Amino acid sequence: MLSRRLSDLEKRIIEILETAGDEGLLQRELWNILGIDSRSGMRVVARLERRGFLTRKRVYHKGKATYLLRLSKKAGEEIEIPQILTVLPCFSCPYIDRCDEGGSPDPRNCIELDKWLRNMKIQHGGVNSE
Repeated sequence: MLSRRLSDLEKRIIEILETAGDEGLLQRELWNILGIDSRSGMRVVARLERRGFLTRKRVYHKGKATYLLRLSKKAGEEIEIPQILTVLPCFSCPYIDRCDEGGSPDPRNCIELDKWLRNMKIQHGGVNSE
């Protein structure tokens, strides 16, 4: 299954935390900036934390327990794409943003991807595909 892309809200949270830098930002301040309630915000923050994009540290602010949010190293990492993947047809496909297993289009039924995989198999000494 293809990994889930970031939602607009998740991207916005990452941008805000990038701006906050190493100091981070209190959860409450994030909710105020975004104009959302804590319940909605917590779901998104928990998802980003599970996926390794941010860290939460319990702190006390004005006598109340809250969390300090910071971006993790993963959020700022550059991803190095192996050379073989640069010619993968998916990266130039106009439907890449909609393509998902079980969706429409579906990589399991993609003619262009199938052709590319067959070609890679032949080029790299695999059995003739038929």
